[in-house]
Amino acid sequence: MADVRELLVQAQSLELDGDKPAAAKVMRQVAALYRDAGNATRALKMLRHARRLEGLPGEDDPTVPEPLPEPLPAPAEAEGPVPGDGVLIERRPSLADPAADAWCSFCCLPQREVGRLVAAPTGTFICRGCVVVVQTLLEVEE
Repeated sequence: MADVRELLVQAQSLELDGDKPAAAKVMRQVAALYRDAGNATRALKMLRHARRLEGLPGEDDPTVPEPLPEPLPAPAEAEGPVPGDGVLIERRPSLADPAADAWCSFCCLPQREVGRLVAAPTGTFICRGCVVVVQTLLEVEE
């Protein structure tokens, strides 16, 4: 997914230069790469940003449905409790798989550049640097 990072940098540069249509086109390419990699959540985020760049109604407009990426393959049969069978499955953060091609959801840097990531149950990740920034922000008195 090294191409994704390069495309995101390119889209950001185009957006900062004021070429929003070109930036939107690149964001749609990024969304397709995420979709093809099986990351539907990230693909939808990229599509929403492309729509904002194109000046189209946002996700809050119920009259314009967001195009969905191709469905993910069905998961393999899981061992252990099945949700809905009366057993409460506790979901909590954990360390991301070091072999995973994961990116920090806050700074958008890949795991190979920032080190270990914490994985949230929602499929998002955060690096040590962003945790420090978040702690600083939370300590600021309002």
